[in-house]
Amino acid sequence: MLGVPESDYDRTGLSSYPYGSDTDETFTSIVWWQNHEILHHGAEIALLRDLFARGGTRIR
Repeated sequence: MLGVPESDYDRTGLSSYPYGSDTDETFTSIVWWQNHEILHHGAEIALLRDLFARGGTRIR
């Protein structure tokens, strides 16, 4: 089972800086941002899926 101890929620430096987030960012804010991105892109995929299933006109 995967888990994060509660003591790490406010710990900084859990990102892969310089290729990731800022090292001062807390674990909670990283998780919040990832959740936001998953929801955002999932909604885009659902919209495109629904538009494709409806069989809209093609743009030329």
